[in-house]
Amino acid sequence: DWYTYVQAKLVPRPAPEWDECGKALEAQTALPWYCNRPFTDIHTAYIKILQLAIADALAFVSIVMFLDVGITFFTGELHAVTGHLVPKPFVKRWIIPGILIQLLLNPRMMEVSAAVKAFVRHTVSDVGPVTAWRWSAALFIPLFSFAAERFN
Repeated sequence: DWYTYVQAKLVPRPAPEWDECGKALEAQTALPWYCNRPFTDIHTAYIKILQLAIADALAFVSIVMFLDVGITFFTGELHAVTGHLVPKPFVKRWIIPGILIQLLLNPRMMEVSAAVKAFVRHTVSDVGPVTAWRWSAALFIPLFSFAAERFN
């Protein structure tokens, strides 16, 4: 889980969990200044804001990574010098990498495939497996034959 990993690396422990604060409490000596109330409240607020920023940043990165594969696959690539969008030729776009490779490279495909499976299961359970099979055969076979005629 990326959220747990990033949080463990970036978010500090709360001040009452620090060794210095715990040793002072055990020895019943005066606490260091950073173990007292106003500073621990500020530190707790900092931790909460940092956790929120990490969650939002990871959500943004996930969306960008999910969209990047599809956009690059269907539109093309940016030219390094001019910055113009250069469309990929048909063979380089569809045949060489293949759709399966593109989907496997997408890091968010696990969530998307779970959503697609849930949608298919819900649809099949509503209309029945035989009707779903007939509709898929009625739609996909003509689409594949049309695509094969169009691009050959």
